Amino acid sequence: MNPRYKTIHRISLWDTISSFCFQSWFMGTGTRDEIEGKYIFLDIVKYTRNRTVEAQTEIITVFNRIIRESLDYFRIDKKNRILIPTGDGICIALLNIDDPHDIHIELALKILELISKGNEGQKDPMRRFQIRIGVNENRDNLVTDVNGNKNVAGLGINEAQRIMDQADAGNILVGRTVYDRLRQREKYQKKFVGFEVTIKHTQKIDVYQFVDPSIKYLNSNILFEAEPKFSKLVAYFIAYLIKNKEFIAQRGNMTNHTELFVMMSYLAKEAASKSESKDSLFLKNTSTFEGKTPDELLEILDDKLIPSEFKFDYSQMFFETNLFQYTGGTRIAPLKHFNHFCLEPTEDAVKKAKKDWPEIFTEFGIE
Repeated sequence: MNPRYKTIHRISLWDTISSFCFQSWFMGTGTRDEIEGKYIFLDIVKYTRNRTVEAQTEIITVFNRIIRESLDYFRIDKKNRILIPTGDGICIALLNIDDPHDIHIELALKILELISKGNEGQKDPMRRFQIRIGVNENRDNLVTDVNGNKNVAGLGINEAQRIMDQADAGNILVGRTVYDRLRQREKYQKKFVGFEVTIKHTQKIDVYQFVDPSIKYLNSNILFEAEPKFSKLVAYFIAYLIKNKEFIAQRGNMTNHTELFVMMSYLAKEAASKSESKDSLFLKNTSTFEGKTPDELLEILDDKLIPSEFKFDYSQMFFETNLFQYTGGTRIAPLKHFNHFCLEPTEDAVKKAKKDWPEIFTEFGIE
């Protein structure tokens, strides 16, 4: 699967399971302590599809054996782990393990390796299987559930499954906390590709795909095609739209939409040009913009830089050259990132521009 970049909304059985864990905090014995939790959430892909009950049972048996072998390989003591079965998967909760710092990634890779080796020796396609993995970490609560068993409640374990829900077979996806901890390590340099996804209702989180083409049993095919970074010109265009929001609202009647768009585009072009070179030819021709009020700028643009009969054509050319690849649609009715004749950036557009070009928003004093 390799669809265009998009937000994804998937709800799964774990919403019910995590709710149970949370409820056990209140309905159980009340015993709870904070722990540093590292979570490896695993799910067998297409577990029931085209498989007999016998094949499903054997897969679970093999899967459980691989989990135990992997835990033993890293000598993870029972007191530092909780295994939470989920039917066709499992959540491995590692408690207060800081050494090695990437134990969750290493454990996930070992499990993938053992499954791959097992599949190579399995002649029956019905008994070969793949898994997807979500990895997360957080300070959560150790609780005693209604059955008197240790369990975990908190944001970290809840998000681990939702992160996993975005994965395909053989993928390892990690949460923001894992990414922030590992990205500066040499071992993980340039090993993560980030995406923004919608996990529940309208809640959005950042997830990161762990990629390493040298590991044959890891699926390193990029899960989603990342949306290209805004150009500097587009970031300046959005910054000027925000800076002149009130003026645009006051003057944005039907006869002024094109003039306002042209003004914002010229300001953005001047700023982008100035940032690239002080000797820009374009800058020499537009230096009269400096220190002018928005009304004065409209007067300067009116027939002095672009004759009225060419303004619409210019606006169309600017849109198609600089904005279309990010918005789609038309200048009058963009499909993404802008509203109101491309004179009002969406919340997502502002967020993306800040992320892509934070220095521009600092320059404009926009928080």
